[in-house]
Amino acid sequence: MFNRHNDNEEYVFMTRSFWLEMNVPMRIVNRKYKEYFGVNSRIIEERQESIAFLSTITGKIQCKMVDWIKEENPNEVIKNLYKILDECFTFYMRQKEARKKLSDLHINDGSIVETFEINRNMARNVIDSINLWLENCLLYQESLDKPYDQNSFNVNQELFVELYIYGLASRALSLLSLSKKFGEKALFYGITINPFNTEPIEVLKYHPIIYFNTLLTGNQDVFDISIDEYKDAGNSDFGIGFRDEYGVDFLLALRTLSTLQAVMLNGGKYAYTVIDKEQFISCINEYTNGQVDGNLFFDAFVLTKDKIKSQLKGNDPIIWVMSTNKYRHEICPFICLENGRVAIANTALEQAKHLWLSFFGNGGMVYSNCKNKMTAAIEKRNKVLSDLLVQMLRNKLRSHYEAGFDEIDVQYHRIFGYKDYNYGDYDLIFYAKDVNELFLIEAKFFSDSLNNSGMITDYEKLFKEKGYYEHCRKRYDLVLAEAKKMKEFIGISGNVKVHFLFVSSKPIEIEFEDKDGIVAFPCLSIFDNYLEGKLLPEIGDTPVRPVHVI
Repeated sequence: MFNRHNDNEEYVFMTRSFWLEMNVPMRIVNRKYKEYFGVNSRIIEERQESIAFLSTITGKIQCKMVDWIKEENPNEVIKNLYKILDECFTFYMRQKEARKKLSDLHINDGSIVETFEINRNMARNVIDSINLWLENCLLYQESLDKPYDQNSFNVNQELFVELYIYGLASRALSLLSLSKKFGEKALFYGITINPFNTEPIEVLKYHPIIYFNTLLTGNQDVFDISIDEYKDAGNSDFGIGFRDEYGVDFLLALRTLSTLQAVMLNGGKYAYTVIDKEQFISCINEYTNGQVDGNLFFDAFVLTKDKIKSQLKGNDPIIWVMSTNKYRHEICPFICLENGRVAIANTALEQAKHLWLSFFGNGGMVYSNCKNKMTAAIEKRNKVLSDLLVQMLRNKLRSHYEAGFDEIDVQYHRIFGYKDYNYGDYDLIFYAKDVNELFLIEAKFFSDSLNNSGMITDYEKLFKEKGYYEHCRKRYDLVLAEAKKMKEFIGISGNVKVHFLFVSSKPIEIEFEDKDGIVAFPCLSIFDNYLEGKLLPEIGDTPVRPVHVI
């Protein structure tokens, strides 16, 4: 428990470790951890050896899950998975609200923060794993006529733990495999195994000193999209692309999900139901007064065996890549079996609504295994958010300083003349004349991650040859080499303190400064603190606010 008084208000935050919150007995957890991780703690510092160890775990669970799916009626499998998803996703969303409040109060240390972070990670591993196996259960329907208990809705606790272990091991495996391209010890390179920890695996990585709050990851509504913008989402490039691809208006599609929750699931009081395909289509037509075509809605948002088979890679027997396919459970929240019965779960609908709204509000690719009108629309949306990022940074500077010079998208040749190399443009040049400081800003929108590869992709975009950092650094080196021309361009004489900044839309776990201390890498969420000198080092009390005099 944690108490905080703020502006005459008192906040009380309470949480427990994940398995206690999920009411899973520790004897089951310990037994499963022992089964997969043994009884000894150890460190594997070789990447390939770590990958081999994790592959054994995921392979073992995959075989067990496929055998279970083949043996059981898929309705039984779906029911068990949805019960766990209901428990875990509800907990995850409740804790997310608490984490946001903790972040708003600038609470970023202490045991309760660590517990919230661990709970977030564990919940995400379970949720991602469940979504994957809900898709895979459509591939194996041999026992569709087998009797099953339609009335029992108890949590299968052993399955719960194994789903977590599968999600955890899959995540670690992805991070290690994707890090290969960066060298032997770059990024993620090994694992720590401790079967007595709440999280039995930790992926080894060098952790730089960071200044952002780790309670929230990704863009997390930093763009402050207004209610009016959400109301008009259907007319945006995003909404038009959605309608062109799926044949359904974006907001009407979300409203249809809410209506199904309200009517068919009694406002969420019923967690789960199963109806015939014909009834499903008829209900869509009826509940929307014909504004949504039930057949188009079914084609767009209901998973079937054929759709999942179309997402398989090569001769793979199952889907194993999480959160990247066009036809996947997070964004297509209904499941139709070969007997024409459609499974509808309240938590699945809630998850889909949150994710689709996040794509609009926070950007990011909806899926990466195909190109269509929707992906073209999200690229346009990401460009809109990129422009918004620059404007937000500009407004923050204006609120702190008196502008002597203030321009965006400044082509290099306006300042230095044409060169053999195209240096591109400076996203924002702002001279604060009241403090004689010049802010040069490269602003980059980084989309929220589809899956575990996201943080690897972000790093690659930044530091690959001819990547974001290289182009940015060349522009800043040009300023250092020809400082007089920059000062003449903005209309000042004498020395000036310069901030060479690369500002990302979301927090990225990298060093705050490059190797020779020229470029600093704040993210949007800490930009105000950077300007105000509130970022403090681990040792000492001198604010982290690097400037260079030219």
